[in-house]
Amino acid sequence: MGHRCPLVSGVTVEGTPVIVRALPGGAEEAARRGRPVPGPVPFDPMTGVQELADRVERILGRGLPDPALRKLLALERLLADRGVALGLISERDRPRILERHILDSLRAAGAAETGDRLAYDLGSGGGIPGLPLAIAVPELSITCVEARRNRVAFIELAIDDLELRNARARPGRIEDLAQRVDLCFARALKSAAESWRLAQPLLRPGGRLVYFGGKGFGGPDQLSPELRDGPGTPQVRVVEPSGLESAGPLVIMGRP
Repeated sequence: MGHRCPLVSGVTVEGTPVIVRALPGGAEEAARRGRPVPGPVPFDPMTGVQELADRVERILGRGLPDPALRKLLALERLLADRGVALGLISERDRPRILERHILDSLRAAGAAETGDRLAYDLGSGGGIPGLPLAIAVPELSITCVEARRNRVAFIELAIDDLELRNARARPGRIEDLAQRVDLCFARALKSAAESWRLAQPLLRPGGRLVYFGGKGFGGPDQLSPELRDGPGTPQVRVVEPSGLESAGPLVIMGRP
């Protein structure tokens, strides 16, 4: 296998963010010496746009326009390149980023209702699920809340590269948030009960927390008593996974 040049983000071709390969080793030196060097070649984030379109439609029950699909694929490459290097994604997950992180995130789009406008991605990490959801639900303004600065920097880079006008990064603690929103998303954050404790004061009446239960989540019986009984108990609905091998159920908790 020949040498593969590193991926570099931040390039736009006809309005579509792409990732390009940097010049191979020695090319910069050749350029300095005046020898002709071919410019960077736009790198289509993946070749399977139609395959992705079919899978997204099965998950969402609706299609996404081609620019949105290409943004999802550009995000996949950005996570595979920068995300793995920063430790946001494990090396083992590199070949499974699309299914395990991006497509899995899109399952939560079904929780958005007509009239929902504001959402938090609590403990966003590398922008998952907030960034895929911002691509899939452009009418929803999503704030990715993350305490660790290197992860915030990655989210900001991705937002800029993908030109996501409805997403922003917010550094800081979840407990310091004040604005109420329609939706909160919690994926790989804490237990269901602890995630609800953090989300409840941030939700307007009728707002929902979408909690990613994980593959080992056994259903409503696994919810702690404070989520099943007593005053202020959320209205709980469990959505079983479909079509993704590694996905667990979504637990949607509504504030009365």
